Amino acid sequence: MALKVKRWKQVAVKTLGKNAYFDYVLETYLLPNGKLVEYYAVRKSHAATMVGVLDDGRVILVKQYRALFDKVSLEIPGGGGGKRERPKTIARREFEEETGYYAGSVQEIGTWATDNSLMDEVIHTFLLTNLKKGKKMYDGVEETDLVLMTPKEIDRAIANGTIWHGQSIASWHLAKPHLS
Repeated sequence: MALKVKRWKQVAVKTLGKNAYFDYVLETYLLPNGKLVEYYAVRKSHAATMVGVLDDGRVILVKQYRALFDKVSLEIPGGGGGKRERPKTIARREFEEETGYYAGSVQEIGTWATDNSLMDEVIHTFLLTNLKKGKKMYDGVEETDLVLMTPKEIDRAIANGTIWHGQSIASWHLAKPHLS
């Protein structure tokens, strides 16, 4: 017997905090059974992750400090943009800012939700190829160091916990079938 899942009805929204990256909200919903529930959520614009592959097959990753964990994280580059900025535009801009490389080819390979129980952010994952070295552009907040790795090295780094960033792991999973 299949259970028919019913939608909740939003009856109120209160913004509790806001910054350049997201809104923190308290939403009230009416459940199908008539019960009212409060739901805290993060509302964000879409973002992009970029798997940049050099001509020799190595992938460009970045190391950057993550304050919430007080440690450096090895990641596939990624970043956000406003609702008016197209995901492909975000991918090109963010990749060049974080790595200093310009992509001649940008192909979207998947979309997914970061955590659909806490936020409405959708990540667009791109494969970037035909890379040309340019100049990194620091935005005053992020500092990154580049790390070049082979696909096998990335697999080992995920397996041993060196790469622990969920967006990077999900993006790598989407990219691997596209690599020769």
